[in-house]
Amino acid sequence: MSTNILASLTNSGNSLAVFEQALAVIQNNVNNSSTPGYATQSLNLEAQPLVVAGGLAGGVAARGLKDSRDEYAEEQVHQQTQTLGLYTAQAQATGSIQSLFDVSGNGGVSAALNTLIGSFSAWSTTPDDTVARQTVLSDANALASSVRGLSTSLSAVSGQLDGQISSTVGQINSIATEIQQYNVQCLQSSQPDPGADAQLHSALDNLSQLANFTTVTQTDGTVTVMLGGGSPLVIGSQQNPLTASDFVNTNPPAANPQSPPTAHILDSQSNDVTSQVTSGQLGGLLDTRNRVLASMLGDSQQAGSLNQFAKTLADTEIGRAHV
Repeated sequence: MSTNILASLTNSGNSLAVFEQALAVIQNNVNNSSTPGYATQSLNLEAQPLVVAGGLAGGVAARGLKDSRDEYAEEQVHQQTQTLGLYTAQAQATGSIQSLFDVSGNGGVSAALNTLIGSFSAWSTTPDDTVARQTVLSDANALASSVRGLSTSLSAVSGQLDGQISSTVGQINSIATEIQQYNVQCLQSSQPDPGADAQLHSALDNLSQLANFTTVTQTDGTVTVMLGGGSPLVIGSQQNPLTASDFVNTNPPAANPQSPPTAHILDSQSNDVTSQVTSGQLGGLLDTRNRVLASMLGDSQQAGSLNQFAKTLADTEIGRAHV
């Protein structure tokens, strides 16, 4: 009888210790209610067998922590955040370009062109008027100057985008370092750390604003992060930083050698992974830099609409003489 009483007391003590752990988990949830990336935790409780004849006194045991996070929902949020980052960056970058064009026709190239057309019209009614002729020449020069000024301004925007691309790549590498440090901690500890898990998911949330990626949780608890096309950013304790680079494709020869060089993203092995970045802030910046601006200023594949306009202007009789 005394043995059974002792077993019951021991079992009761163990059960109280388990419930104390459960209360500690609840307290931890309260303390971290405002922590970015934190998911509510609960303690898994398992009833122990009660077999009096076999000496099994029953009770309850703790079987690890479980959080309320839905990884599928997290992935869907990341995808939507990546898309938002893409459109936000595109809107801001193209807004800088749009500000260089006066759609009202009261300024810029459009106003200079309208003025030149008006001068031609006036000259056509008095072809022998030297003043009218000089006005045409002056307005043609003003139009050429306006085109050159627009080209200079667009090139300046290109340089600004280069700076933003480099800054964004730096942010991506910084977040990848955080994830790599999480993996190192995970490999060194056998116990789950809700605080570290919260930091991991907060880092992934921030990364989803910058670029498209996929994650795979390994059996050892570490997280592998890959750029959209599969280029690894973090594998276990290894980080593979990205690099922003500008270079001109000269093979074949560039269609417009004077155009700004194309922006590229290189992996840690200097492989070009630009095509893998399709969304997030970096995707929006690259799209504006390499597609929108290139359509105007030209690149290795195209002369650019602004250059084509300037060439057409220069090929006119007035252009050949004065532009």
